Amino acid sequence: MFKEPLGWVQNPAAGLVVALLGLQPGDSAIDFFAAPGGKTLAIAETIGPTGQVLAVDKNPDRLRRLTENKVRFAAENILPIEADVASLGERSAKNVLADVPCSALGTLPKNPEVRWTKTVDDITRLARSQRIWLNVASTHVAEGGVLVYSTCTVPHQENEDIVRSFLESNPGFELESAAQFVPARYVNAGGFLATNPPVDGLDGVFGARLRRRPSA
Repeated sequence: MFKEPLGWVQNPAAGLVVALLGLQPGDSAIDFFAAPGGKTLAIAETIGPTGQVLAVDKNPDRLRRLTENKVRFAAENILPIEADVASLGERSAKNVLADVPCSALGTLPKNPEVRWTKTVDDITRLARSQRIWLNVASTHVAEGGVLVYSTCTVPHQENEDIVRSFLESNPGFELESAAQFVPARYVNAGGFLATNPPVDGLDGVFGARLRRRPSA
């Protein structure tokens, strides 16, 4: 299946993050921190040949893997861009995914070394950067569009706290419940996508769907 190619390997939890975008055929999208491209491919498949997804990553080696996947699947609607999240210029899209670097504590079953390589200081440091990344990503959302903030970790400092802080300082955005887009068992009381690895058997992912209000 991989060689032909008929598919790619991805934890089902990653698919929930893409589902949270609520994509339609022909949509435009920006995928920040996109490499190696699993979510990018899922976006490209959903929006179809009439849509386009900008796949943004600053790491040239990882972006090369994404480009290889684009070629393997003949996904002409993917445009890889080597850039930092803060250097994309004035590009905007109806749908923006900010799947930010995180402590990866939701991937312990397949990456057990994380429990020894991550510290509380790492979480604090990452949270500072995540706030910046989310704010910058929000500037690329078209009016009335959707921004999904996601991680593959479980600490609230990198998840709920980041989103609530963003909403307090960005009244032009509002939270929409994830329950409209993913099964209710994966949605917590705050309306966020939040899988529970011991219960669900999935990677631990977090996702928040944020709508940019049209200007008056």
